[in-house]
Amino acid sequence: MLDLSAGDYLLTEEDAATSIIKAHNTGADRTITLPVPADDPGAYQRTVRNSTAGTLTVKTPVDGGVPLGPGTTAIVGFDPAGTFLVTTAV
Repeated sequence: MLDLSAGDYLLTEEDAATSIIKAHNTGADRTITLPVPADDPGAYQRTVRNSTAGTLTVKTPVDGGVPLGPGTTAIVGFDPAGTFLVTTAV
């Protein structure tokens, strides 16, 4: 669980290895940045839950990311080109 009360969050490869990422503890819009894989075989996806009252942007260093509205969950994919939604945020 990521406490975003202090601001945006840059996840390490170890942080990003968890299958579910849950952001909480803020009313402001925030961004979490996950590692970009070096190649297609390294692509991965994570379930991301936005438990904040603001918009959570999920991205890598090479793209603008995807926004998740307050209280939503989505499966987000990460490949060398950046971030994409695997499922619609619900």
